[in-house]
Amino acid sequence: MISQSQVSPDEISRKLGGSLSAESLKAQFPEYYADQNGRAQICDFLNNLGQDGWELIQVQQVAALPLMIFKRQMQIKPGQSQK
Repeated sequence: MISQSQVSPDEISRKLGGSLSAESLKAQFPEYYADQNGRAQICDFLNNLGQDGWELIQVQQVAALPLMIFKRQMQIKPGQSQK
């Protein structure tokens, strides 16, 4: 997997002409500007999907990005017929 470099909120604020401060960007997008380990974030994300019944079955490299393929059993609502 190839990681993409993260642009600093200060640089984004400058590009926006100061219309949004770096602090407001950090507050609005905490998941993007969190000072967390990227591997831990991916691990948490995948574990949350697993708790919802999703299973990671394959990872493919498409250009510079990973494509993750998941599966889970179809959820049938009460009163809904199965086709």
